[in-house]
Amino acid sequence: DYDAEHWDTDSAFDIGTDIFTVPSGKAGKYFFMAGGAFNTDADFEYVSIDIRKEGTAFVKNRKRHFNYDHLLVGAAVDCAAGDEIKVTVEHTYGSNLSWRNDTEANFFCGWRLS
Repeated sequence: DYDAEHWDTDSAFDIGTDIFTVPSGKAGKYFFMAGGAFNTDADFEYVSIDIRKEGTAFVKNRKRHFNYDHLLVGAAVDCAAGDEIKVTVEHTYGSNLSWRNDTEANFFCGWRLS
């Protein structure tokens, strides 16, 4: 969960749901990026992070997890007004894991290119 915003010029990010909704009149090409790290030094099969538009991933990074590994993903995507963008993270650790609790390790950002 993201618990703070630094800039949101159109009030498009809902901090309660962690969803960015493309504002009315702001369709176009966007670039989104997300990153994060789990709060564990355990090694396990994989972790993945993806960014989804309307529930379908348009970019994904999946890799083996080693000692507080950081995940990073980003891509440009065409968006229509009302499209919802959300970050999803998965792992094979076997129990609940928490994100590191700092804004330097965990983030979601985006901006309209055209």
